[in-house]
Amino acid sequence: MIRAILVDDEPLGRRRMLRLLQDHPDVEVIAEAGDGRSARAEVLTRRPDLLFLDVQMPGEDGPTALRALRETLPEDALPLVIFTTAHSEHALEAFALEALDYLLKPVEKAGLARALKRVRKRRAEAGTAAPAPPDAPVSDGPRRILAQRGNRTIPLEIDNIGAVVVEDDTVHAWTLGGRFRLDGTLREVTHKLPPDFVQVSRSAVLRPDWILELRPLASGTFEAALRDIEGTVHISRRRGRELRRLLDG
Repeated sequence: MIRAILVDDEPLGRRRMLRLLQDHPDVEVIAEAGDGRSARAEVLTRRPDLLFLDVQMPGEDGPTALRALRETLPEDALPLVIFTTAHSEHALEAFALEALDYLLKPVEKAGLARALKRVRKRRAEAGTAAPAPPDAPVSDGPRRILAQRGNRTIPLEIDNIGAVVVEDDTVHAWTLGGRFRLDGTLREVTHKLPPDFVQVSRSAVLRPDWILELRPLASGTFEAALRDIEGTVHISRRRGRELRRLLDG
């Protein structure tokens, strides 16, 4: 059994997560909290296996709470952490804090199933859990997205996409096989992608682990060269600094 604590300052958000977790009988919610300070107290008292931690909360936010827990508890006593956030740009901070995953709000069934699959795998690797029960959903969700090249519509493998970039007011997927047009806005496309894509500017999301080189520019912004993909992705000043710290770690 995975013992979990839900942390979200919005009661509606906690209730939604509780409903979604009903499909995962191996997860038991042992406590809830509405802010970072209360969350830390629950973790220290109950010692959960998993923490669903909201990023933005009044008072002490999620990242601050997690940093404080890391200073208080030994590494082997820390719960696995899944951040929840309404903004994909917070993924950089989640990765920097070594969170296992992050979920965009409103949390969807497929995203939660993917994240819990990673939790089960991590616990199994550590020898702290049996394999997931047969009826526990472990779907990886959709692995393709419809794209256009010329007059053709192509089901594009998401695993082959390194970045999604707005060029001339059109959203393009940058892939190992070249560029493909995508329907919708960047925000709409991002919601269809797995959580390892992070927003690096108003016009681009990418996978940090695809970065081959991060170059500073005279303007203070950055550009990223991606492995096996032609071209560079422009990155904002703040996101570039965060990425550089993440890659240095």
